[in-house]
Amino acid sequence: MARDSCLARITAGVAVGGAIGGAVGAVYGTYEAVRYKQNCTGLYTLFDTVNSPVSVHMQVLRRAIHKEDTDEDALSRVIVTRAEKDLKEIKELYLKRNNVSLDQAVAADTHGEYKEFLLTLLGNEKN
Repeated sequence: MARDSCLARITAGVAVGGAIGGAVGAVYGTYEAVRYKQNCTGLYTLFDTVNSPVSVHMQVLRRAIHKEDTDEDALSRVIVTRAEKDLKEIKELYLKRNNVSLDQAVAADTHGEYKEFLLTLLGNEKN
């Protein structure tokens, strides 16, 4: 019972948050809507995760790869946990938004057995 109540509140929060963001954009313009989103990043991260988990995972991968030193923990966590679920969708979205395949980005940013391991999980037969 408590879980259902909590889920109902989260779902309602997503709808309300989206409505607020849309209203801010309609009344004050895009710039203010962007500022609203920047000031409520935690809330929008929750909304994004509920509405588009594939997009959130793609962003985590992108940030992990584009750091000066690769964030191996984040990279491994997303690839390992999403390998059987929605990794194909994440790879497609990564290619669309970054103009380079996730396989190529991982291969360019990692080395050795770790690289081979990740590429195998990504479904790349020729490491």
